[in-house]
Amino acid sequence: MEFRIGRTSHNGNQAPCEEAYEREVVEEDSIFGAWRMSTKQIVVRWFIDINTPEELVALEKKYGEIIISSCNAGPTLEIYDDYRE
Repeated sequence: MEFRIGRTSHNGNQAPCEEAYEREVVEEDSIFGAWRMSTKQIVVRWFIDINTPEELVALEKKYGEIIISSCNAGPTLEIYDDYRE
């Protein structure tokens, strides 16, 4: 299964882990106010393939705590290696 992956301590310009690969995705921004406007743009994001629970556990053992979430962008992993609110 493909997950978007990030790292708390990184800004997204560098690979969050050595297993990650870059892929272009289309993201949509919506602006609400007097007019509703939506824009789409192609951006590069980091992804990783995790196919078994054992692979997820191995990733956690290698890099530390992993946060699993889901949003409009799909399933996401975050290597939690720094403080954030």
